[in-house]
Amino acid sequence: MALPQGATRVDLTGKTVMPALVDAHVHMGYRKGLDFSQNNYTRENLTDILDRFAYYGVAAILEAGTSRSDLVYEMRANPPPGALFRTAGRGFGMPNAGPGGPMRYSAYGVTSEGQARQYVQELAAKRADLVKIWVDDRGGTVEKLKPNLYRAIIDEAHKHGMKVFAHTTNLADAKDLLRARLDGFAHMVRDRDIDEEMLALVKQRPNTFFQQTLWGERLSFYESKPAWVDEPILRETFSQEEIRLLGESFANRRTRARGRKGRRTYAISPS
Repeated sequence: MALPQGATRVDLTGKTVMPALVDAHVHMGYRKGLDFSQNNYTRENLTDILDRFAYYGVAAILEAGTSRSDLVYEMRANPPPGALFRTAGRGFGMPNAGPGGPMRYSAYGVTSEGQARQYVQELAAKRADLVKIWVDDRGGTVEKLKPNLYRAIIDEAHKHGMKVFAHTTNLADAKDLLRARLDGFAHMVRDRDIDEEMLALVKQRPNTFFQQTLWGERLSFYESKPAWVDEPILRETFSQEEIRLLGESFANRRTRARGRKGRRTYAISPS
């Protein structure tokens, strides 16, 4: 077959061709090698991560509410090589009750409706791509974002043409968020099976989106180190020590009972 002018033939023997991936739930910039801290949130590290995403076939990512500074908006305006960068900027939670670990202080801590609306206006002025909220008490260890506050956030965001998605895992909270006109969920409901009331609420808002994250779920799906940890391609972007620790995160499971419980948690059906 004759090639069109300017075309190039590429030999894909032994390779897999697939559409580029999109990762719409990313918390990046905090890990660098074996270190996981806020000190790593730099242009250099963010650029390196975007390049790694692109190398593995991810064409675009959304940073889901854990940005440390306005650096993300500068990088979005002047994108480095690598995956397309989109951001929800700073997310929302009760004070010190948003994301976990070193990312905790990246979110807006809100205590009043007026404050919540003011911060949404700040995000709108910076043209954040989405708005992220945390409605989760993390097993009773933090205060859950209050309904009047997330209603104010959602309402204000919609006034500015912005969509809101939520970190929540509780069925009752998911129902109330749908009543509050939430646009999407950053996780699936995990505490119990979806019921008819939830389905009816989703049908009322058919454009609601759901994300299924896989990084946490890996601890439930596997009871031993999976074969892909030893794939040669990982050695092209990760150190031997990083790969060793990744393997140990699978191999050092507490008990098989934990795995069964985890599979039960993530087997809860969204439909």
